[in-house]
Amino acid sequence: MTKQQTILVVDDDDVAREVLHEALLRDGYHVEEAESAEEALTRLEKGSFDVVVTDVNMSGMTGIDL
Repeated sequence: MTKQQTILVVDDDDVAREVLHEALLRDGYHVEEAESAEEALTRLEKGSFDVVVTDVNMSGMTGIDL
């Protein structure tokens, strides 16, 4: 049995985040979301993810800083 891969999607744009979330779900991934890099850091402290997909340009901390 193969472990389902978990992806964290980080984007301050609600529509972009939701579109990516739905596409990844259809491909069989477990997906969680964060609305900011700061929220993503909190989620990363509490658990682990196989992949983090992040927008580069966000208000506050950028995706690159994340």
